[in-house]
Amino acid sequence: MYFYQYEHQYAVKFEQNIHRFYTLARFKPNDFKPVEWEQLFIATLQEWHPLMIYPELEFDLWITTFKSCYHSILLEMGLRYLEIDQQDCVQKMISMLVMKLQLLFTGVNFLEVIKANNEKHAKQVNRIIEQCNDKTQYLPRLTTVKFYAAYQSHLVPHISIFELGQHLKKFEKNLGQISLIRLGALFRYRRVLRVPQSDEYICAYFFSFNQDLLAEHVVPEVLKQLVQLWQVVTQFQGMAVNYDIDQNRCGGLTSAYEMFEEMENEQHDLMSLLEHNYFDLDDDSNRLRVRPKGFKPYEIRMNSQFAI
Repeated sequence: MYFYQYEHQYAVKFEQNIHRFYTLARFKPNDFKPVEWEQLFIATLQEWHPLMIYPELEFDLWITTFKSCYHSILLEMGLRYLEIDQQDCVQKMISMLVMKLQLLFTGVNFLEVIKANNEKHAKQVNRIIEQCNDKTQYLPRLTTVKFYAAYQSHLVPHISIFELGQHLKKFEKNLGQISLIRLGALFRYRRVLRVPQSDEYICAYFFSFNQDLLAEHVVPEVLKQLVQLWQVVTQFQGMAVNYDIDQNRCGGLTSAYEMFEEMENEQHDLMSLLEHNYFDLDDDSNRLRVRPKGFKPYEIRMNSQFAI
């Protein structure tokens, strides 16, 4: 399956449509027209249906809710899968799906589901912030090594979230080869960003050190080793983005550079995740719409054994 368009383009529009469905059904019932939604979901079937049939994918609330309805209706119809070329079957399925989705979205419980999702996200972010604070409470001076992993621009259309996940796993598994990171990094923070203007992924890493151990003038050498490791695990498909010198790179990374400039350290980035709605649906949102099961868009790993 050529997945690039689905994860970057179709999933974005699909999620926005589902949210618009929810807004109309719940808050503007007089404007909600079930037949129009049936027509829309049928017209875009080729775009969203593949997202329903791969069990290794996970999404945020809106697509997850739609997918739950989809599989529930398959059971009600006694089907293992939907034959998308069978018009009568598709029409029946979509009609039932619109009815079920409307019932879910207008139910009392769904507001609590939204609230629970937001609270879960806030707790996760606050827990990471507390971990950082505990680790650095006696270290007023830190050196942060910021590393941004990306791909060669001509390869971007061939890199899906699955390839990225595999590369990040290999990269992190082999970070121990860099002795200073293995022994001296207090922790590492990672966030995966989707750059909507160029439909590509960039992974931002922050490695935090005691400044007495790692002076600022040594940072370029650590970065050099990180770049070499990233290139090796990606079989030289990968590249590092230097937001100070690469700002003329083609491929729509201007917005990414702006994001990088705003990322002073992991604490700053985490606070931005709290201050802004992480479930933002706008076209320019840099969050992941599609990801493999268990893939974490942001996480922190503490070095509790050797870090100084």
